[in-house]
Amino acid sequence: MFKTTIAITAFCFTSLIAQAATLTATIDPTLYGNLNQNTATPGLNCATSACGPVSVVNSMVYLQNKYPGKYGTNLVPDPGNDGVDEQDMIDAANTIGGIGYMESCDACSGGNGTYIEDFIIGKRKYFDDKAPGTTTIEAEISITWLQNRVPGPQPNTTDPKPAYVQDNTTPTLAFIYDQIRKGQDVEIFVGFAGGAHYLTVTGVSYDDTNNTGTLYFVDPSGGTAGNTAIQGLDAGAGNAIQLAYNGGSDIFSAVAESPIPEPGTLMMFLAGAGVVFLVRKRAIQG
Repeated sequence: MFKTTIAITAFCFTSLIAQAATLTATIDPTLYGNLNQNTATPGLNCATSACGPVSVVNSMVYLQNKYPGKYGTNLVPDPGNDGVDEQDMIDAANTIGGIGYMESCDACSGGNGTYIEDFIIGKRKYFDDKAPGTTTIEAEISITWLQNRVPGPQPNTTDPKPAYVQDNTTPTLAFIYDQIRKGQDVEIFVGFAGGAHYLTVTGVSYDDTNNTGTLYFVDPSGGTAGNTAIQGLDAGAGNAIQLAYNGGSDIFSAVAESPIPEPGTLMMFLAGAGVVFLVRKRAIQG
């Protein structure tokens, strides 16, 4: 009995060591849009503060490229039928950043960008209008969802917190990794000295023992693919994921979308269906 206990203990210890690993999940960045919020092309409203809508449009181009049968060009319309181009992305960004959606240029925000609540609700409403019944959303945000108006600048939305939003929850690398692994698109909101910014995540590779690694993204400021070092967790900011981006920044929200059913769930269903088929086939043959 003593030897058996030792063997089990050793096995458990080995399993724990094996679980510590570098986890990597990436998506081809060329599938995403490349809209630059600083583009010289006329027509992008509130360009200097349009990182929220632009990050979403770059994500939506990915969804259309990855799941054409689900979305077509409903999210980023292509009226010329010549392929989604810069002007198509600008038009979509102006719509989603405008009245009824994120209202990024509204006087309520002082034209200074997009509140997290407006970002999430505006995106949900856009999906519901342009491609209803196609998409599920998940979100982790480190702040308390703000619904009641108080003095000072506030989000435009008065919607209550949706069930798919986990507020007062610092986004984790595990959450981002899991979404990317399942083929979902993810936008994050990062804060740094003197400002904040939205990024479209295209991949992550990290050591799950010390939370260091690399985050891959398309940056609305420039519209190009890039990456930054993940430096661990910032204890002074509620253990937020700390990045080297822009001289040092923390992730305060992560919002993920995917077609219904989720790609990962569909694969599990198909795999399970295959197992059931084989079992039934063998039972019949036996």
